[in-house]
Amino acid sequence: MGNLIPLNNVIHLFMKWRRPVKEGLEHPVPVRVEARSGYTIFVEFSDGQLGEVDLSEWSNKEVCKRWEKREFFESVHVNDRKAIAWGPDDDLDVCADTIYMMLTGVTVEELFPEFRELMQEYA
Repeated sequence: MGNLIPLNNVIHLFMKWRRPVKEGLEHPVPVRVEARSGYTIFVEFSDGQLGEVDLSEWSNKEVCKRWEKREFFESVHVNDRKAIAWGPDDDLDVCADTIYMMLTGVTVEELFPEFRELMQEYA
């Protein structure tokens, strides 16, 4: 456990090293999201990737219990920080990069090419 980086540092590192996925393209951000049946959302990203993502594996986590109220789950939206959020005050949000990786199968290293190099510095 000695080599673990605190989560808030990892988030800071991701933001520091955020780069285009492909030359000439900006890093993909969500442009549209809507609730579907169960705990599924439909999401469209700025690079044209779109589809459904099933979040049901998270539904039993304490932080996501509010999704049990269908009205709350249906309040999903893209907030001003380009996160996927729920509630009128962004009471719950999920990093869009996580959703993008779930949707496309892209790895952290593919989305953030410098991440592997950066992690080696902290090892």
